Amino acid sequence: MEEAEASLRRTLQSAHAAPRSSYTVTSRLAAQSETLTALEERVEENEKGWRQGRGEMRRTRHWCVALVHWLRCGGGASLSQVAGKSPGVTPTAAKRLQGVTPVTDLSFCPPLKRELGRGN
Repeated sequence: MEEAEASLRRTLQSAHAAPRSSYTVTSRLAAQSETLTALEERVEENEKGWRQGRGEMRRTRHWCVALVHWLRCGGGASLSQVAGKSPGVTPTAAKRLQGVTPVTDLSFCPPLKRELGRGN
């Protein structure tokens, strides 16, 4: 009889402790879920920032290449003229380039004049 009472007491204690541990587990899961949601949002923001930065770098590079081309070619060459100077570019391709594609190949431009900054 004493064993049955002791077993019953242990069962009751376990039953009373179960809601507390269940609440603890539930609250921990909720906290982890919030943490995961926050991490997912940060990852999305980082990816968006990375894409924007990459696009800005690409635009900056095209701008710099166009500036170098402008400096090398005397500031007057249009994209069609640039395409005309490029080896292997057909007249049709040159027309397509007009005002659409940034200059990315400087191999056909004359070298920069090194004397630009000297003697001024």
